[in-house]
Amino acid sequence: MRITYPIHVLYDKATPKYRRLELKERDEFFNKIWGEGNKFTAESMDGVHEQTNRDLILFSSTSYTPDEDFNLVVDALIEVNDKILKNKGKDYNGPGIHLVVTGKGPMQAEFEAKFEE
Repeated sequence: MRITYPIHVLYDKATPKYRRLELKERDEFFNKIWGEGNKFTAESMDGVHEQTNRDLILFSSTSYTPDEDFNLVVDALIEVNDKILKNKGKDYNGPGIHLVVTGKGPMQAEFEAKFEE
């Protein structure tokens, strides 16, 4: 006799408390991290607006444990950087890529050391 069990799909979805910041909130956040004149937002007489040629920004969280191999992200960013330098040379003036990582864990120092390389 074969026993069957129901299959359920669970979706990893953020709660409503995690939302896209309003433009003014994003401006305050970016100014707090990178200072006035950040590459993402700007304030003019008309108010706050997003920069037209803004950099790219990636946000992620991790617990810095072996089961979360964040080195994949670092290696991918290094490969993108190498391809940009190879194809465009040192005169590249396209967008920069910023990686913001949150979290704490046992391998955090190792990750930070590798990223500094």
